[in-house]
Amino acid sequence: MSKQESPIDYLIEVLSKDYRITRELRPDASLVLTLHRRSDDLQVLRRVVTAQEQRNPVLINDVLERVRRDLLAHQGPLQKSHIGYFHKRLQLPYF
Repeated sequence: MSKQESPIDYLIEVLSKDYRITRELRPDASLVLTLHRRSDDLQVLRRVVTAQEQRNPVLINDVLERVRRDLLAHQGPLQKSHIGYFHKRLQLPYF
């Protein structure tokens, strides 16, 4: 991530290679990201990114890792090459 790039821009850039992403701003300054598969425009995931996560590179990286895990789980049976994603300890948000 470059110094000029915000954490949320980094997240969108990484995911936009395979997915079309729409953004909706909520009144609490959270952002709702909706991912559509580029091949058939099917909606595959919606994720809320809090204002705190949007500003913090460490937190946005955790969001990115959780999104990757969710996308892998959505694809079906787990491939051996993806097992490492499920062994990482990630801080889950709590409310």
